[in-house]
Amino acid sequence: ITNALEAHLTETNLKNSLVTNVSHELRTPLAAMQVLVETLEDERTKSEEQNKEYVKLLNVEIARLNRLVENFLSYSRMESGNISYKKEAIELEELVEEAVLAMGCRLEKANCNLRVSMEEDLPQLMGDKAALVISLVNLLDNALKYGGESNDISVSVKTVEGDLHLAVADEGPGVPPEDAKRIFERFYRCNDRATSVSGSGLGLAIVHHVVKGHGGTIAVDEPPGAKFT
Repeated sequence: ITNALEAHLTETNLKNSLVTNVSHELRTPLAAMQVLVETLEDERTKSEEQNKEYVKLLNVEIARLNRLVENFLSYSRMESGNISYKKEAIELEELVEEAVLAMGCRLEKANCNLRVSMEEDLPQLMGDKAALVISLVNLLDNALKYGGESNDISVSVKTVEGDLHLAVADEGPGVPPEDAKRIFERFYRCNDRATSVSGSGLGLAIVHHVVKGHGGTIAVDEPPGAKFT
């Protein structure tokens, strides 16, 4: 009974932490959007170029908000068991292009140097395109958050012994060995990261669920990065 109670309390604390973190993350882009809209509405910008810059920043925050909402909805479907993946033939080039496009404004704002390497004549992948794009967006978002000052991110897609391998790598400090096996758990956040970078602790858990639902595997690689087949 004691163990069951402790597990229940831990789960409750984790969910309370999730609500707190998600509420904070939702307020941040909303506050930024409000300031930008009010500035544009009051015509307090000084030039057409500044207008365009503010619109670009609005797009960044809108994309960020959409990603947060999508992750929260994906988590809700995972918890209820109502999530299913519609399989169709996917071109890997299109999957990567859509994910990069979805992250476009944010990558540009961070002056990210993104390198994409794709093997020629890649086979099609049978999977749920929307879910896989969201997964890759979460990996790119994670790399951008923890990639260090260089903001160098690479995406590579290739075949290894008949399996498709997609890897996202950054130049950050990597994941401590004691955390490597747990970072794909829902709500889990590395201790050294939880206070320095905001997050809900859902992104990598969603990626893990999607990859597993497609019969693939995901792991932290060395050098740091995320990979699924």
